Amino acid sequence: MPLGTSTKKVRKFQNDIDQIVVKDPAVDRFVTITGFQPGADQSMGLLLCELKPREERKVSIQQVVGKLRGKFFGLTQGFIFMRPVPALRISTGAESTARGNKYSYVLTGPDQDLLYKTALDFEKTMGKLPGFRDVQNSVKLNMPQLNLTILRDRASTFGITALDIEEALALAFAQGKVTTFKTDVDIYNVIVELDKKFQKNPENLWHIYLHSKVTGNLIPLSAIAKWEEGVGPQDVTHYNQLNSATLSFNVDPRVPIGTAVKSLENAAARAFPPGVNGFFQGEAQQFKEAVASLGFLILVAIFIKYIILGILYENYVHPITILTTLPVATFGGLLTLFLFRSELSLYGYVGLFMLLGIVAKNGIMMVDFANVNLQKKNTTDFDAIYDACLVRFRPITMTGLAAIMGAIPIALGMGADGASRRPLGLIVVGGLLFSQVITLYVTPGLFLYLQKFQSKFLDRFELTRSEAARKTHESSEPEK
Repeated sequence: MPLGTSTKKVRKFQNDIDQIVVKDPAVDRFVTITGFQPGADQSMGLLLCELKPREERKVSIQQVVGKLRGKFFGLTQGFIFMRPVPALRISTGAESTARGNKYSYVLTGPDQDLLYKTALDFEKTMGKLPGFRDVQNSVKLNMPQLNLTILRDRASTFGITALDIEEALALAFAQGKVTTFKTDVDIYNVIVELDKKFQKNPENLWHIYLHSKVTGNLIPLSAIAKWEEGVGPQDVTHYNQLNSATLSFNVDPRVPIGTAVKSLENAAARAFPPGVNGFFQGEAQQFKEAVASLGFLILVAIFIKYIILGILYENYVHPITILTTLPVATFGGLLTLFLFRSELSLYGYVGLFMLLGIVAKNGIMMVDFANVNLQKKNTTDFDAIYDACLVRFRPITMTGLAAIMGAIPIALGMGADGASRRPLGLIVVGGLLFSQVITLYVTPGLFLYLQKFQSKFLDRFELTRSEAARKTHESSEPEK
């Protein structure tokens, strides 16, 4: 609700929210909490909902959120921001600074006034960008406050210091402890404060008196200070010792986070004046870093596989034959995500690396058996790989189907919080199905081409080098 809203009005708003949530058939249990914020402002509350099991409700968690959001639009007292929270969360090192929002964008700068103006203007810009929802700004400048100015010259004539005034106000409004009263059986803290009815209106400050160290009389607070009502910032935040402001937001499920990140960065480049910088925090930051490093990590993984396979086969060529199964599987996994309109989340990245590890076994099974045929049966290249395909077809199919059947429940979103893990299952299932069919045709053909390349160039090079080494050895032997 608006800053400075009374606790009574916040509770009224809380009751209106409760009446809407309790009637939703998909909600199993919920709790709303208000009055727990630190400080004077209590205009914010918390709503926690637990939905019924998936088999007991007809709608998904995203549909429940959308339905409740539509009903909450009818409440004009304030705003309600909601987002699905997965049961198993991947830690990203930072979280959104606003409840109900998933992503955060931080603005920093040395000039506080310019920073706050930029943050307020950019909040409006974000609201117009496609796919952005529930934009919240940490810059809140309308917090009601009472500005008290000490008349220091007049106070000093009475021997009253600023600390004396501070202690008097703390005792009056903050339940200050002055001493401890002890009995034979218990200990009591003696707490001094104004009566509650005198704490509500600023006019009652006229009734506060302080003891003068010079005259020994009681001096009214109005004689040594003046005050006026005003507004100010709720809090003043910093990041790396610079003034900061945080814009928190959600993204429409139909919009990929990568598209939203790029759109926000382009808007920031146009809107930010010199001296104001912006960067992502939390999951959006983790996604951006993951995308930047994904290509490098895949290259490292492929290189390590090539080294291990090269040591295993003592060959430079056929590890490449096995690694050619990876692009096919990756394309199949990403195509499955596209067809099912699912996002490449952090779970999707995990599934992608799992897929790269699983699918290589198809090529290993065929190439390994073909090499054995060439060494032991002294057959042609075509007959060696053809026989390998026939013999290894059943093991390849069995292991592939076992992995696919194990990942299907994840791809269907079964189990508690299964929707968040669907990208992992879709990538594994789609990639394996696609590669099972394609690699049975592509890998044997590549094996034949690379075997010809090896026979034509590498084997000739090895033969030439061996012949040169033999001649060198013969010329170095002493004549008998």
